[in-house]
Amino acid sequence: MRRRATRPSDAASYVWTFSSSQVAAGLVLAYRRADPVNPIDTSSGQANPSSTAIVAPSVQVASSGSMLVSLVGVAANAGITPPAGMAERAEVAGGRSEKITVEASDAGVGAGATGTRTSTASRAGLSVGQLVVLRTAP
Repeated sequence: MRRRATRPSDAASYVWTFSSSQVAAGLVLAYRRADPVNPIDTSSGQANPSSTAIVAPSVQVASSGSMLVSLVGVAANAGITPPAGMAERAEVAGGRSEKITVEASDAGVGAGATGTRTSTASRAGLSVGQLVVLRTAP
């Protein structure tokens, strides 16, 4: 995962290059009040077997007032419902031939373990679930 704070001088667009031709989808999210020097407190992630449940493992949050971000993807043309208590921020689905959908959601959290978070896809597929905790600016 690439992460950094943005600046007014940042490019208007970005290009990602893969070593071979493959299906991919991505999201770019912006968060205010994240620490511009060290924005990521912690993260977790896992690959999941084919299912409609997209599970992201628990993370330990260091301080209250942090932002928990769920980033998930499923190898299917599907709608994705975010985990309970989290607000969806973006969802992108490929076309009929791409068979890939990605989704991002978030929620404010306090210190302690978040517990696993499960998103739900409308169609089963191999998936990946990741949680990222953003530090607030000092």
